[in-house]
Amino acid sequence: MLNFLLLTLGIWLIIQLIVGGRQIKKQQAEIMQQMLDKQERYKHLDESIFNELLDDELKEAVIMHIFSKEDEDYEHLLEHLTAGERTVYSIYQMEINVDSGRGNVYQFYTSSSKAYLPYLEESFRNVGCEKLAMLMNRVTNLVIAEQNGTLDIDTEDEDAPTFQSYTFDFLDLVEEEQLNDKIAKYIRSHQEEFIN
Repeated sequence: MLNFLLLTLGIWLIIQLIVGGRQIKKQQAEIMQQMLDKQERYKHLDESIFNELLDDELKEAVIMHIFSKEDEDYEHLLEHLTAGERTVYSIYQMEINVDSGRGNVYQFYTSSSKAYLPYLEESFRNVGCEKLAMLMNRVTNLVIAEQNGTLDIDTEDEDAPTFQSYTFDFLDLVEEEQLNDKIAKYIRSHQEEFIN
């Protein structure tokens, strides 16, 4: 009887894993299709699309538009971005590396995102986030010290800045400076740099 119960339980678990796996794949396919649909919709941004978008949709529309440019010519993307697009995309690159705290600010400097380093501080200033711009300067200086070997990791100062503490500072300042609202305002006030 015990063997029968264990066998039944085992079969039930296998069935649940198969069904669950199919549901996850279906959900992933739906999410991917939604992203592709948005990318197609925002491939060309015009005034009518801008006017119908809510502020909280603007950033995503611009990012999807940039993804379309990226698909066309990945190696020369920076050359094809307007100043406004470069501002929004540079900030986006830092955000995806921090990934709501699952990543950290250091990842920006060790990934392909580092191509946007020359524009990072300026981008935060462009949208009106001076504290985030100053933080990016401090992070960059810490990265330079770490990469040059001048960072003293054996310091006795427990309050010395770390990439982790700067990551927490970044997340706090994103909220404090209302980054997404300022990006939307920036996009609206520089509409000509996003319409093609």
